[in-house]
Amino acid sequence: MRLLRPVVAVVAAAVVLLSAGCRPEDEIRAYTAPKEAIVAKPAADEKFRMLGAVIPAEPGYWWFVKFVGPAEVVSPLEADFNAFVKGIKPDEKKPTWAAPPKWTEAPPRATRLATYQNGQAEMYLSGPFGGSLLDNVNRWRKEVGLREVKEAELNSGVTELKLGNKTAYTVDLRGPTWSGGMMGGKGPFQK
Repeated sequence: MRLLRPVVAVVAAAVVLLSAGCRPEDEIRAYTAPKEAIVAKPAADEKFRMLGAVIPAEPGYWWFVKFVGPAEVVSPLEADFNAFVKGIKPDEKKPTWAAPPKWTEAPPRATRLATYQNGQAEMYLSGPFGGSLLDNVNRWRKEVGLREVKEAELNSGVTELKLGNKTAYTVDLRGPTWSGGMMGGKGPFQK
């Protein structure tokens, strides 16, 4: 029996050592998990959107197309704005144009040649008004709550557009407010 005890102890120790070595090692595992889709929401500072066109009239004067409102109203109708502007034939006395399809003509208003509505959206052609391109772009920038720009910065927010033999300009402005434009005060979209 004396001999059996050391043998049993050695066998028991071997079993313990072998069983410790038989466990799987901790592994580092890597896998790829799909990311959740990120839904783009307008930033708080881009609540309103203004699409505008500045079209040369007689020297020093411009015809304007303006489409402004909540970004979620203006954005889906951007193609209508672009088609309307591209269809304008400028003339120093009075431009010609075609009404945008699916838009309704609104009653005449002072200083506007035409006003069109589509649901909550309103787009109009007005003028001619004076001022430089920079002056008019900065006026619009202030209407949507953006800072004025200097002449050197103007190219980053203005796109040239050929209308017949004249060069017009378009702008796409997004800002936190809507001042109501030339009439001042609160705009139609603010409470």
